[in-house]
Amino acid sequence: MEKGKNRLEDLPLDQLIEGINQFTAAARVRPLTGEEEHERARYRKEYLRRIGANLRMTLDHTDIQYQEELPRGQSPAEGFEGRYGSNGTKIN
Repeated sequence: MEKGKNRLEDLPLDQLIEGINQFTAAARVRPLTGEEEHERARYRKEYLRRIGANLRMTLDHTDIQYQEELPRGQSPAEGFEGRYGSNGTKIN
């Protein structure tokens, strides 16, 4: 649990997670001090920021490709209906 003025943004992810785990372990044994509560909140906020940024980057670089071209204006669900019945069973 490195405390103080260190920049959490520069901390490797494994060390950030280790810090969160240390605060969690301490909280199970005793109540955290106000300063520890504040630090734990900072670690958690940074962790969530990184997870959100990672997800955002993944989604930004994800392309959806369809196996076949659909007619203009037809949704994939409409294409699904054409090959499968409304109950989801395959139509020959």
